[in-house]
Amino acid sequence: MSEKRSPWVYVGIGCVGLVIIAVIGVAVLGFLGFRMAKDTVEAMKDPVKREENVKAILGATDLPPGYYAGLAVKIPFLMEMAILTDREGEDGPNEDFDQRGFIYFKIIGKVDSELKDYFEGKTDDATVFRRNNINLDLESNVLLERGLIEVNGQNLMYLAQTGRFSTEHGRSEGIQTLILVECPKDKKMRFGIWFGPLPETDENGSYVLAGTPADRDQVQGFMGHFTLCD
Repeated sequence: MSEKRSPWVYVGIGCVGLVIIAVIGVAVLGFLGFRMAKDTVEAMKDPVKREENVKAILGATDLPPGYYAGLAVKIPFLMEMAILTDREGEDGPNEDFDQRGFIYFKIIGKVDSELKDYFEGKTDDATVFRRNNINLDLESNVLLERGLIEVNGQNLMYLAQTGRFSTEHGRSEGIQTLILVECPKDKKMRFGIWFGPLPETDENGSYVLAGTPADRDQVQGFMGHFTLCD
């Protein structure tokens, strides 16, 4: 007569199987992460590869005039980041800015309603960015303009302001235009910061926004270089 096995034996076998699958999954992710990190380091040293990677993240055929590929980073399944700078780099990373730049993030997770509220002016709590995994600090900001535009079939909410902002990649004071990209049927958040120096003022002391990152037409033209929705 054959001995009956406890059902917990099969449960145990199943758990062991899950552990093995999990270990394999971690190993695969670790390998992919290693390859990605290696590719990123190599691309930092090669301006041609760096530009190719930045264009791939931004969905761009050409970069906006006067801007160069600064950095491209991909973390599998989690986030992508691209930096454009106004400094032409050769060998090595090119994350520094002279006066202008653009930083773009694509992060796993839907756009939070609080983030939309910030863009729509329903709240001025800038800590909403960190709560949405965007490492951004805003200081002494004065609103210039906000709006909604459509570019390449993509709805963009933008908010232009003066003041200071800082990220892990540096600190800048001047005009910042924060851009929230809404892609239909998507589970990733896309966010950009286009920044430049403070503009000149007119005879009344008001900023002349024409031709700056706070100019609606300029925002539309600049973002028109990119196809950010998959």
